[in-house]
Amino acid sequence: MSEGDLVKAVIAYLNARGGFAWRNQSGQILLGSGATSRVVRMGRKGMPDVLAVISPLGRLVAVECKRGKAKPTADQTRVMGELKKRGALVIVARSIVDVEKALK
Repeated sequence: MSEGDLVKAVIAYLNARGGFAWRNQSGQILLGSGATSRVVRMGRKGMPDVLAVISPLGRLVAVECKRGKAKPTADQTRVMGELKKRGALVIVARSIVDVEKALK
């Protein structure tokens, strides 16, 4: 399963559990070319792939999807720590099973 497929599966799973889940796009794009080009950042660097609000608690769930033995980057680790400090449930998922276990 690709990371993109896992992201889609996590969103579907969280929504099926009564959550409101979405892909949290972040990164950067290059606009224009040559001397007039500029880089535009979208989203906040290090944010998890999926964000969701789970009912009835209204708790934020943040899921970083990884393949194989890949680890979160330093920016991702920092952001996940900040989210945890503020009460979010933060999950590093390599499969749906990781999300299921974390939500039990």
